[in-house]
Amino acid sequence: MGVLQLKIPPVATAFVTAALMWFTSRAAPALQFEFPYRNTLALSLAVAGAVISILGVVSFRRAGTTVNPLTPGASSTLVRSGVYTFSRNPMY
Repeated sequence: MGVLQLKIPPVATAFVTAALMWFTSRAAPALQFEFPYRNTLALSLAVAGAVISILGVVSFRRAGTTVNPLTPGASSTLVRSGVYTFSRNPMY
């Protein structure tokens, strides 16, 4: 990974991606399409994502390890329970 290794927080990456998606939708309005319950679907996906994120933090807290990906040396346990039972990769 080189110079950028562990330098950009995942939350910042998510905000930059969201901003780019918003600017793209404004720059190319002809590519938008409408369908029924679009906002309901978007809200449902956002809530599901938030719930999964919170469950991940709860799993880390129960295991007594750090949630911060910028400090991998502070991790003490491989978390394979909770939401990480269904995840492809356990987190540490």
